[in-house]
Amino acid sequence: MTHPVVFVGFSMTDPDFANLMREVTARLRSSPPAHYALLGYSTIEEREAYALRMTDKFGVRPVFYSLKVAPGEDRYANLMLLLDALAEKDRPVRKLATVEPPASAPGPVDPNDPNKRQFGEQAERNGRRLTARPLKQAGDWVRFELVVKATDERPIRGRVEFHLHPTFDEPVVRVTADNGSASFVGMSYGAFTVGVALDGGETRLELDLAFHPDFPVGWRQR
Repeated sequence: MTHPVVFVGFSMTDPDFANLMREVTARLRSSPPAHYALLGYSTIEEREAYALRMTDKFGVRPVFYSLKVAPGEDRYANLMLLLDALAEKDRPVRKLATVEPPASAPGPVDPNDPNKRQFGEQAERNGRRLTARPLKQAGDWVRFELVVKATDERPIRGRVEFHLHPTFDEPVVRVTADNGSASFVGMSYGAFTVGVALDGGETRLELDLAFHPDFPVGWRQR
């Protein structure tokens, strides 16, 4: 209760442990959280859910590493990268959570969603983040906006490629970054996976709109 604890290699799902942490959090009501946990995640949605649950219920501040690794690598290879970074005394603590896993190798092409697993399966990496939001629904169609922004001090420059579903009149849209970001507005009958290439092709981002909670459920299921 009185000393910070760092949890490594623990799933945080044991019910007895969860009850203990909830009781400690209720008694101390410390803000910010006093404890830390190194947690793996597979999707952005999973990471956000973990962050909310760990902070509010257990008083634990998560430090994340990706469970997505190259074929043949150990599932926890990125945990070792994070531990190595923590061991470097000259590395600022604020940068530890940004240890980047290698991009996933492209998987087999899905004819119904050709961009799926072709752009690394991550919406954020290398100091860049791809986001999407619905703007307006008109019957079965949804107007949406895609935005790529920098998450570090390096502004986005040059051409950014948005790879859309092949049913679009222009499946690959090339946008020149403006004010350090790039965006695209379009309309679609159903969900699909967006792929983005930027930084001269060195950074690739991927976002499956079928799992985006801000979009209508019926549209996501088409």
